[in-house]
This record gives sequence, C-alpha cells and structure tokens, in this order.
Amino acid sequence: MLPNIPSLVRRSRRASALGLAVTGVLAGTLTTTTPATASTLAKSPVDTPLVSTSESTKAVVATTPTRTNVRANRTRVTKGGSVRLTGKVTHGKTVVRRDIVRLQVRKGGAWTYMKGKHLSSRGSVTFTVHPPRKLSYRLWYPGGRSLAASASSAATIKVVAKAKAKVAKVSGKRARALAIARSLFGRPYVFGAAGPRAFDCSGYTQYVYRKVGVRLPHKANGQKTRGVKVSRGSARAGDLVVFLRGGYGYHVGIYAGGKYMYDSPRPGLRIGKHKIWSSNVVFRRVL
Repeated sequence: MLPNIPSLVRRSRRASALGLAVTGVLAGTLTTTTPATASTLAKSPVDTPLVSTSESTKAVVATTPTRTNVRANRTRVTKGGSVRLTGKVTHGKTVVRRDIVRLQVRKGGAWTYMKGKHLSSRGSVTFTVHPPRKLSYRLWYPGGRSLAASASSAATIKVVAKAKAKVAKVSGKRARALAIARSLFGRPYVFGAAGPRAFDCSGYTQYVYRKVGVRLPHKANGQKTRGVKVSRGSARAGDLVVFLRGGYGYHVGIYAGGKYMYDSPRPGLRIGKHKIWSSNVVFRRVL
C-alpha cells in the first residue's frame, strides 16, 4: 500500500525546520564560546580592538617619559685631577631606583660608552673620571620597567695645566749657601764623610752651612732640632729638610723649592737635586 504522499511531505518539512532550528542554536553557541581566530578577526568590524585592555595599558605606560640629570662637582680641573659626576633619573616626582645607567663621553662627534652602574636604593649614582683634556660627559638611561629612555644634558669639564710652584727669591747668606750646595753636585756618598771630596747626608749639609757661618752637628737627628721649625707651605729654598721615622731624623737635605732638595742620598749615588720622596718630613730654618 502506497504511503500518503502529502502527509510525508508535511512530516519532512517539520523535521527540516526542527533541524535548522537546532543547527542555528548550535551555531550560536559555537559563535559565543569559540575564541576569535586570525580569520574571524580579519572579518571583524574595523573598530574591534586587536589587543586586550591590559595590553593596551602597557603600551601607554611604556611611553612614560623620564628625566635624567648629571652634575659635576667641578667644571675645571688640573691635568690628572679627578671629577665626580653625580646623577639621578626621575619620572614625574618619582625617583627611579636600582635600574642601570650608563656614563657616556663625547668623542669624534658621537657619544661613546664608558661604564655602567646601577642606581642606588636612594636613586643616585656617582662616577669618577680623570679627563686628559676638555671633554663632555652625559648620563644615559636606557629605560626599564615600562619607562622610556632618556639622556642628561652634557657636563663639560675643562682641563688646565698645573700651576708651577712659586719659589721665593733668595739673597745674602741663603743665596750663597744654595750656590755652594750646587757646586758640590756629583760628589759621591760615603758614610761618615764630611767633605770636601765625599759626603754623607748630614756631612753635606754641615759643610755647606759652615761655609756661611752656621754650625751644625754631623748627625741628621741632631740637625732636626736646630733653627726654627717652619711649615711646608712656608718653607723657602735654603731651609733644612729632615726626614723622620717615628720622630727620629734619619736623613737630611737642603730644600730647593717645590718638591725637591739638594742632598747626598745613599751609597752608590751622588750629590744632586732629588725629589722629596716622603711626606713625613720637617723643615728647619737656620738662615
């Protein structure tokens, strides 16, 4: 027996409608739960953000401006002298701490890296430089913790030649004593000798001062107590300079001005102008 055709058609249409409804529900569910892909983002409206809110915030914070400062404790220094450069980094009223900063020097028209340090827990950093000539320095902050990079203005240091020590002019007995002292240059050191062909240190000074009427003992420690004590800054050429070890005078010479003296140094060396090698000395004025 053949089925009722109109009845079958009606049942088929109801099944198709139900299937389409279920399919629509499932499609809606998938649409709301499936993450967006590159293809779906490409089909999204133009005003749909491609980054999350948090990522967008980071992008803004990353451009937070900073300010880097550096200050020199002096802008002029003698050749070989040191300059202290102190710097800090801020953003707004907040001080940046513990991040690394770099000291740069201007050479050949470009900023060149010198050294790097971390900012302290208080937000400061200090570099010490010894500029050989006029140079400019700056502090560079490469950025960090979402802060933008920045550089300080240049700190220019001028280098000047060392001033020559002024030696007071001498005359009279003092001038004669210095002339005699120089006339003995080249004579050898001999322990216990007091001239005129050889000398030890105190024998040399004793001989020179005796020629201008001043009597001194033949012992460095004994000469330490003669005349009047003067400071190093007040010493004049022609004064005695006595070297001390624990308060005892073990060597003596004749002050020549600046950092030099005339003396008979030790065995194997000869009388001449030599550098005062110790700071533990005392000056005595006997003329």
